[in-house]
Amino acid sequence: MKKSNGSCSHFPLLTFTLRRERILSPLWILSLLLFSVLLAVFMDGMFDDASRAALALTLDNPGIIAMMGPVYGAEHYTVGAMYATTMFLWAALAVAVMNLFLIVRYTRADEECGRCDMLDSLPLGRMAGLRAAVLTAVIADGALGLLHALFLALLPIGSMGLRGCLVYGAGLSLNGLVFAGVAAVCCQLFASSGTALSVSIGVLGVSYLLRAVGDLGSGCLSLLSPLGLMQRTQPFVRDEFLPLLILLAEAALLLSFACLLRRVRESGQGVLPPRSGRSRASRFLRSPLTLALRLLKTPLLICLLTMFAFGAAYGSILGDIETFAAQSEFYQALIGVRADYPVAVMFASMVICILSLLGTAPLLAAISQLWNEEKRGRLEAVFCQPPTRVSSLAGRIVIALAASVLLQIASAFGLFLSGSVVLTEPLSLPFLLRASLVYLPAQWITLGLSVFLLGAAPRLLNGVWIYFGCSFFVAFIGRSLDLPEWLSVLTPFSMIPQLPADEISSGVLLAMTLLAAALFTAGTLLYRKRDLA
Repeated sequence: MKKSNGSCSHFPLLTFTLRRERILSPLWILSLLLFSVLLAVFMDGMFDDASRAALALTLDNPGIIAMMGPVYGAEHYTVGAMYATTMFLWAALAVAVMNLFLIVRYTRADEECGRCDMLDSLPLGRMAGLRAAVLTAVIADGALGLLHALFLALLPIGSMGLRGCLVYGAGLSLNGLVFAGVAAVCCQLFASSGTALSVSIGVLGVSYLLRAVGDLGSGCLSLLSPLGLMQRTQPFVRDEFLPLLILLAEAALLLSFACLLRRVRESGQGVLPPRSGRSRASRFLRSPLTLALRLLKTPLLICLLTMFAFGAAYGSILGDIETFAAQSEFYQALIGVRADYPVAVMFASMVICILSLLGTAPLLAAISQLWNEEKRGRLEAVFCQPPTRVSSLAGRIVIALAASVLLQIASAFGLFLSGSVVLTEPLSLPFLLRASLVYLPAQWITLGLSVFLLGAAPRLLNGVWIYFGCSFFVAFIGRSLDLPEWLSVLTPFSMIPQLPADEISSGVLLAMTLLAAALFTAGTLLYRKRDLA
């Protein structure tokens, strides 16, 4: 049978790809949409004209500009302008990450596990897989942008008109497409999905840094970053459309370049040849623990640097946080301001809670990777050797537990070093370390839940990410919403004391640690007994 040229044969594959993505992308979109709409409603109810004007002056400092971007419309700081300053960049980062994972998952990852070999045997054309993935990203980004524009426009907020909402939604969509193009190019350059994803995330990090440096300077460097260019649309202030056209052109160029690379490379190979390895494996890799460490060392090192950078970024605004918190009762409730403690101390405590939640994500990813390896059939070759299932899983657990400690220490050091520069009375390093390490039992319980699901019901393992998202919402946003008490019981992070205002209960922390140990034990035993996928 003659193979199709791929001009129209990608549509059946597109339908199949959309079916495979019917849960993940809608979950990303609806979660971000819910958070975005709720934040707009809160801002409209919590700030009056005077507090918004004072907040605009507070936001106009180097630390906050580096984190969130320039403050537009400060001379008449409306709810819309304040919302764009606060939310636009963070939402764009979330959309970018969604696109990076989506493209890698349906291109390079499919090639690695052999799905593309079966597709190549059909009259689909060699471009069908890439086109289906790109069109899936276009549909997901388009739906995300339209839903954001529609729901924000329906809110009874005068400064958030339809034009501004459309610019906001289009900015998110086109920014996502640009990073979909970045991921598509990386998937053609590198033969490994892990390398392609790591480089794509690295490009996202460089874009963020370029924007931060550019916003602190003349602004020229910001125009080289899709994130900085997106912010130049100034939604709800000037509503510029020219940056959107540039973003569209960048996305088209990147995706076209990816298609060109796909035409010239062989399936299963990358344009850039992989680095030649040793002819014989190192003795270091004979242990399941060291093998897991070899597989996880690069992402964990990136996470360590990221946590340090996040801590340093938040520490850079400690000097202005008291003025910032004074503008709104919402921020005071979010920070947990108390009369008998400095605002900077309570803000640092809140930041540690956020970073502890973020630091849980790579721990869960370490366990999820084992399930992904199992689905691809790679563990059969490992388990036929002396290393057993228990030792392989135990090695990952040990590495995750050690990484949890290191991640907490890295964020505390970043917060301390950066805060020492901007505060006349720097925060105590022992206090920051104690406030960070006290969250370890909560992280271990969440990690233990993922281990338990891996052993008992691995197909439900992705559900731990939903639980992780709910924990983030309840532990962070919930403190300002007066949520019912029973919701706080559902997440271990709400049971951790917020130092220094709350006292440490050794009994509670011990009980949480024992619960985590029980989950680890039960999950390991179930993993040993169940059949491989």
